[in-house]
Amino acid sequence: MQERNSLVTFAPSEYHPTVQTKHRAAIALPLLLFALVLAGCTGGVAKPEGWASPVFADGVTYAFQRKDSLTAINENGNVKWTFPDKNKESQKDIKLGSVYGTPQLIDGTLYFATYEGSALAVNAGNGDLVWHTELDESVVGSVAVADGLFAAGTTEGNLFVLNAKDGSTPGAWPSKGLDLGGPIWAPTIAKDGILYVATMRGVVRAYTFDAAQPKWAADFKTDGAIADLSLLPTGELVVPSLDRHVYFLDSTTGVEKRPASELQDWAWGIPAVDGNTIVLSDISGDIYGFDLDTGAQKWVYSTDHRLKASPTIVGGTVVVADRSPEVHFLDPNTGERLNSVPLDGVGTIRANPTILDNVAYFITTSGHIMKADPNLRAVSEVLIGRYRP
Repeated sequence: MQERNSLVTFAPSEYHPTVQTKHRAAIALPLLLFALVLAGCTGGVAKPEGWASPVFADGVTYAFQRKDSLTAINENGNVKWTFPDKNKESQKDIKLGSVYGTPQLIDGTLYFATYEGSALAVNAGNGDLVWHTELDESVVGSVAVADGLFAAGTTEGNLFVLNAKDGSTPGAWPSKGLDLGGPIWAPTIAKDGILYVATMRGVVRAYTFDAAQPKWAADFKTDGAIADLSLLPTGELVVPSLDRHVYFLDSTTGVEKRPASELQDWAWGIPAVDGNTIVLSDISGDIYGFDLDTGAQKWVYSTDHRLKASPTIVGGTVVVADRSPEVHFLDPNTGERLNSVPLDGVGTIRANPTILDNVAYFITTSGHIMKADPNLRAVSEVLIGRYRP
């Protein structure tokens, strides 16, 4: 990957206090957040945009630099292939539209689903179509692929499970999807034969992936919509809710393992863990450090901007990009601001970061890929592919 003048970085912003309390009488919410509130009734977005994170593997970058096409780029910056390729008979009628969930790269195949209702598998080596199945329902979260199966939840509230080999429906699962009673925005997660899924009705469920049977004795329920879901290496299922709490469940039983962490605003995003510190975030831009053992809040830092991308910890530093966009570098133990770097003319950041070689990479809504180096506490643009945003 080539960088745009590695000696040039974006200027740091002016210092603002690490710990800041503030009163928010009202929050101006973008279109997507209104859609989230209304998802229980409508399940839709008026103007889907897409924000899938890039994938790095074996020296190749796979990225949606344009919302309607997936591109593979070599280390030297040359395009290997673009999907869909209108010159290939099997792809000429495929229109991706918008992709929100990060593609899953499994055994040389990229799996993803679109807001326009397609589930797809693409050969990562040459960009050939492996299979294409129409769900006819919108997918926002990342898909899950494991044990030869593919799973995707839809904003219409159905959970689809397909065979990862050919996109057909396995016998245990309904061909029109399993109705979960509420829109699904969070990613589906598969681990050790169990499939986890959450709805915007505030319900989390677990199923045996191969047999479509409930795994837990009872569903876990919150008082707010659930727009994200993740699994810690410890086996805990992390459930951020729009009721301003983050819940920690035993993934085998669905029972809370520890008290929920309370945030100042809607909880959303994937947590980052460093030692005994877990870093969480809320939608209005506050970043929190909690003690992983006791659940006590250690610090809070305000970005002063709305937040969609989750924080990460890389190189011993918390790296988080807000919507303005501005990249913040924080001490994970104290929340102390180490540097902040505003970005100009590159669009905004909504996709979660991708980590490669102890560096965080962000793709913007305009297709720019930004490299946030925790050692230099600086940000530079990476130029990849013949296409330039």
